[in-house]
Amino acid sequence: MARQPKATVHRWLVASTALVIAGLPLTPNDAFASECLLDTNGNGRADALIDSTELSDGTGGQDLACGPNASASGNVFTGDGANAIGNNATAEGSGALAIGNDVSAIGEGAIAIGGDGDGIATGGAITQASANGASAVGVGARAIAANSTVMGFGSSAAHANSVAIGAGSQTSAENTVAIGSLGNERRITNLANGIAASDAATVGQLTDAIASVGAITVDQTARDAASAAQARADSNTSAISSLGAAIVANSADIGANASGIAANMEDINNNTSAIAVNASASSTNAAAIASNSSAIETLQGSSASTAAKLAYFATGASAGSASASGANSIAIGSAGTDADNAIAIGFDAFAGNVNSAAVGADANAEGDCAAAFGNLANASAADSTAIGASAIASAINATALGAGSQALGADTLALGAVSSSNLGGTAIGFSTDAATGTRGTAIGYDAASSGDRTVAIGDRAGATGADAVAIGSQASAANQALALGQTAVSASGGVSIGYRTDAGSRGTAVGFDASAAGSNSVAIGETTRATATNSTAVGADAIAANTGATAIGANATTTANNQVMLGGVGSSVAIGDIAASTAAQEGPVDVVTIDANGTLGRQQGASAASVANVRIAMDHIAAVSDAQFSALSNRVGTLEAGLADLNFQLDNLDRDYRRGVAAAMAQADAPFPSVPGKTSYIGKGSTFRGEYAFSLGLAHRFKSDTPFMLTASISHGGGKNTGATVGLAGEF
Repeated sequence: MARQPKATVHRWLVASTALVIAGLPLTPNDAFASECLLDTNGNGRADALIDSTELSDGTGGQDLACGPNASASGNVFTGDGANAIGNNATAEGSGALAIGNDVSAIGEGAIAIGGDGDGIATGGAITQASANGASAVGVGARAIAANSTVMGFGSSAAHANSVAIGAGSQTSAENTVAIGSLGNERRITNLANGIAASDAATVGQLTDAIASVGAITVDQTARDAASAAQARADSNTSAISSLGAAIVANSADIGANASGIAANMEDINNNTSAIAVNASASSTNAAAIASNSSAIETLQGSSASTAAKLAYFATGASAGSASASGANSIAIGSAGTDADNAIAIGFDAFAGNVNSAAVGADANAEGDCAAAFGNLANASAADSTAIGASAIASAINATALGAGSQALGADTLALGAVSSSNLGGTAIGFSTDAATGTRGTAIGYDAASSGDRTVAIGDRAGATGADAVAIGSQASAANQALALGQTAVSASGGVSIGYRTDAGSRGTAVGFDASAAGSNSVAIGETTRATATNSTAVGADAIAANTGATAIGANATTTANNQVMLGGVGSSVAIGDIAASTAAQEGPVDVVTIDANGTLGRQQGASAASVANVRIAMDHIAAVSDAQFSALSNRVGTLEAGLADLNFQLDNLDRDYRRGVAAAMAQADAPFPSVPGKTSYIGKGSTFRGEYAFSLGLAHRFKSDTPFMLTASISHGGGKNTGATVGLAGEF
């Protein structure tokens, strides 16, 4: 087609533009066809005072402006063939085109289409193409580099020859295509499979390619043959050159720095790599991968050898670095493996036994089926696993997880930084240690289990003797002792349960801040103290500081050895049913006495029989005066009153006695729970001489290698006749 004169082209452009604009819905800022100005005087600017909308056959009139403010303050366009259409649109540069409100096209051949009006998008984003050959389409689109192209709301291209497609897409380098931005990536869907060398490959093509790669093998014969390779591929081969990217259907020659894929047989020159189905060979600085008999070397010094038709892989970065000499073995980097099915990846990594794997710089897996992952990780025994920097698993079935963790005994687990574990032990947590005893368990920050079959659970918990159990932050237990609670401390054979409890040798402390510091002592209750040998303190703030003494009740305090102190200052002792107790008495009775210190005693009292005997003995003096008789009567009355009072006290004592016996009969101990962690219970009732009592007992079996349980029971016979027991049972 012959080129049309410029005047004809511009006449068509003005007419068609006027028609388009005339057909648009009108708003207060709409442009009219009559408002389009053509630069008829050829001065590079469309001016309403000089130029007009009339067409011209001359050489001028190459610029067009349509829209309000078309004169000096309106559309601005400079350069031959510049076109600005829209309110305040700007087109500067030869062939520049700006369409839309406040759109800017600055540069030769620049194109900006969009705008910031409500008719297109909200937000006031300005479309801008500000470089030669730049194109921006969409509200807020910005093409600010030479020959850049953007399409989409808010997209931008700030690199030469780059393309951004889609809302918000941003380029990151020259000569690239972006279909998203960092953190807002997009997939390309409905993409055809690539055909040419420079085409993109689909996921399906990659999957098929991976599936088609057979075993990777190496043999010495193939490597020797590589030294005489001829840089050619026989029929039915294809070659891909790293320089020319050539693909030939039947045969091709491959020069230096090329890679080839052959179906049957292929020889490749220096600096080449090959993948073949049947056989291939490679020379210096080359790599070969094959399914039958082949050689593979990646960079000079790598070694992959053994009998044909076995799979090996070695790739290194320097001379003498990677070495894979076992069947089905792999060595990558400055690594080595000489065992079947072994894998060594990383600088100086070594996998020395069957099915072993060493991954990481200086990683070492020397045991059968051993695995070492991480810098300096070492798994040196069969079935051992070391994961983490400097992790060590040095015994059979040992597992060390975490930087610096150590599993030093068979069947041990060390989990956490700087943890360690001995035979059959478990260490979990930072700086935990179960290394000095067998089958110990340490769980928690800096927890230590240092005896056989010991358990330490909690922040800095310590179990320091055989069969010791310490559970709780900073809890501490010695041989065969139990410490349960924060900062609980238990000496050999002791039991301490509760916050800040303290139990001496074979002592028992239960309750907040309870202390049984004396040997074989018992302290039960908040802040109780049993500090002497064989002492017992039961009740809040009770104190038994004398050998063999017992303090029962709140604030009760013993004052002598082998003493039983009931209650403290201000307390009283009462019998629930004195009448019933008195009725239960049999035989001669005595009178209860008490001294100024509160110590109880007894004396023999008068009985009805003894009074009768006195009366018979006095018959011979029956003839007495009235005065004498009256006086005697008064004395007898006084005596009777005293006896009645005594009988009352004896009745109360008898009732308490019967109730106490009933409570003792009802006392029950729960059976040993069937499995660790279970709690058993028992309830009993009894009756004795008309009095009734009941009891409830509990037993909890703790989870440990040595079975033991803690028991507690309470019995009540009426009134204040209440008794309680605690105990510890086990076996070894």
